Amino acid sequence: MPGGVRPEAPRSQDNRELARKSKEIFLASGRIYGVRRIAFELREAHGYTGGIQRVRRLMRAAGLFPKAKRKFKATTDSKHALPVAPQLAGAEVPDFTPQ
Repeated sequence: MPGGVRPEAPRSQDNRELARKSKEIFLASGRIYGVRRIAFELREAHGYTGGIQRVRRLMRAAGLFPKAKRKFKATTDSKHALPVAPQLAGAEVPDFTPQ
């Protein structure tokens, strides 16, 4: 081998291409898609036949982590000074049947 440089292994080439495609899909999703969705997209649109663990490893190596969903935040202000409607549950219900 002249210069002592080995050609890149086919698996390494595939990994580089897979990482590039994964990054494109990840960024197109607004940094929302996780490993499962990206693997699904790779299978559907790009004919990927490998496993999800490989996609996970490549995404982690590339620093691609999806945004976590925000926790639900209650916006009700229960400590106000306004009057509260009366609780009618269990109260006597008038009979509206025609006589």
